[in-house]
Amino acid sequence: MIVGFARHEWIADVPMSAVDQQFQLPTQGGQIPSDRFLKSLLLQYQGRMTNPSSGGPTGVLADAPMSIMERIHVGGYHRLRGAREEFIDIRGADLWQLTKLYAATVSNPYTTPKPGFGSTPASALNLSASAVNDIRIQFLLPFTPIGLPITQQKSWLLDAPNYDQLQLTIYNADALSVFTGQTTQPTFAAFGSTTGNPIVRVSGQYTMFGASRGSGYVPGRVWRYFYENVASTNLVTGGTGLREYNVPRGNRIRCILIKTGVKATTTAASNNAYSTLSNTIWSNVKFMLGLNKQIRFWADFYSLQFDCTDSYGVTPDVGFGLIDFANQGTQSEVLNTVGLIAGPTGDTDVYLQTDIAGASGQADMALYEELRGLPRNVAVVASATAGGGPTGS
Repeated sequence: MIVGFARHEWIADVPMSAVDQQFQLPTQGGQIPSDRFLKSLLLQYQGRMTNPSSGGPTGVLADAPMSIMERIHVGGYHRLRGAREEFIDIRGADLWQLTKLYAATVSNPYTTPKPGFGSTPASALNLSASAVNDIRIQFLLPFTPIGLPITQQKSWLLDAPNYDQLQLTIYNADALSVFTGQTTQPTFAAFGSTTGNPIVRVSGQYTMFGASRGSGYVPGRVWRYFYENVASTNLVTGGTGLREYNVPRGNRIRCILIKTGVKATTTAASNNAYSTLSNTIWSNVKFMLGLNKQIRFWADFYSLQFDCTDSYGVTPDVGFGLIDFANQGTQSEVLNTVGLIAGPTGDTDVYLQTDIAGASGQADMALYEELRGLPRNVAVVASATAGGGPTGS
């Protein structure tokens, strides 16, 4: 029995001591604490960027400042399933947008300065010579399919006690993922200071099972990962009725976050950000289940965005659209593709089709939220395994 669903506890601060590098928690060999079940992690980036006295930034990227968090990854070896699972792989700007929509916030109140996407980039960022920009951003990293009732989210909690080497990896970007035009890079320091380093403050939202500690309970797993097309033939030349993404099959698709715009060419080679975002690149968006059989159809990107407005009370920012199969609050409506691979009639095609207004430099991204497996109870737990069996006080 659950006695507390999301108890907030700080875990550790991760110093961002260098740009364009990856970092893990400074405790337990970089591992996420694995003594209890987790609903979410909270990642708070905070740091200062100081512009040079000359040759500084002249503009701001559309993804900024959230794009300073280049990538967030969570994975580990699940002992009961006997497999390594890399179940979270997401960019900071896209995670921020996804959870903002489900939290129904017009703008994240814990973001300094107030951000914006697309036609209204983070204009509060100061471009003046020698100016300082203190940036604080809250990223919610849920392990459950948010926007659903707690009774349904329970089925997808992160059973951390069942994992070995369960690790959070944060990929830190640099000033080229925030600003444009600089010939001399802004410098990084601690928030509100001229010294030190930015940090990512990591906290957990723990689920408390009381005396049972969740023993024997094995939830399913939410996977979030993305594919991206950059300057492909479809995006450059355009056309009608184009197959843009093959949708993964074999599990359950809860939602797909779509992003369209122009990819920045000034970022570091290992980093990614968008210089502009647009609602007019895609139109006649169709979700196809089998050839020539549509199960969703939006005449334009604005119609796709309104679905989110109607469901959650907030409109996606320019360039973002949410295809949500559980927008009425019930996971029974998720798209079940389990039987679409090698079924009684063979494989069934599942893909996104759209008309594209072609132009050079364009890119699009599809971020998938996939539900894998189903919750179950195991009768016997092998406590001899390192780290113990499933628990969750």
